[in-house]
Amino acid sequence: MPLLPPPRPRRPPAPPARGRAPAPPPACFGGMVAVVERCVESGILRGDPRRLALTLWSSMHGCVALVLAQPGFPWPDVDELVDQAVIVAGFGSAMLSRVPETGIPASAELAGDLDELAERLSRRRSEEEGRSRRSRTGGRSLPG
Repeated sequence: MPLLPPPRPRRPPAPPARGRAPAPPPACFGGMVAVVERCVESGILRGDPRRLALTLWSSMHGCVALVLAQPGFPWPDVDELVDQAVIVAGFGSAMLSRVPETGIPASAELAGDLDELAERLSRRRSEEEGRSRRSRTGGRSLPG
């Protein structure tokens, strides 16, 4: 079973109300597009910055809307929840932007690939920490 559903057919945008121009996007969205453009330019994200920003912005608004709409729910620390939502949305966007729409692997295959990636990243971090520790001590090993 694939991890993600197939893309849905696109619906045309709703026409503006009779005689009125569509409202411009909020200024905060423009700021988000600018940040995402820098992420695309640096290679962290791939794709259309405006579309990526809209996806990330929607994710954050959904998180915040749930917290506000369900005050009686036993939420964890809200700052930690929002931080985690930002990480998940950002990491998911970075990963998905590298996978062709027709190439999303089956869930089990993807999970195995992600386990391998996590192991490589963990080894790399350990190696970097070891080099950093050696450079601070002039190459000498410290006890413990």
